Amino acid sequence: MLSLAAPYMTMGLKSLKLDYESQKADGFPLYQQAGSWVAENLRPEWLGLGFLGLAFVLYLWMRPRAATCSGTFIRRSRKVRTSQVVKSKLLVFHCIS
Repeated sequence: MLSLAAPYMTMGLKSLKLDYESQKADGFPLYQQAGSWVAENLRPEWLGLGFLGLAFVLYLWMRPRAATCSGTFIRRSRKVRTSQVVKSKLLVFHCIS
């Protein structure tokens, strides 16, 4: 879904002059303004707590999980690339973990 919206978002950022190239040509004033606001208004403890929370959320989002397909649990060490036939002659497709 993001691949459909990314070109339009890029063009929108370019038209607003918020893309990397136009910010680089101007000397990154938006980033300097945001950085000075953070340095002036946030205490270091809150900033550190925010980064710690962000790291925790990213860990939960990116951690390895067991693959499940069709209600079947597949261990990560087992790689199944083709479908397997079960006793009732039904095809069950397994995930590639």
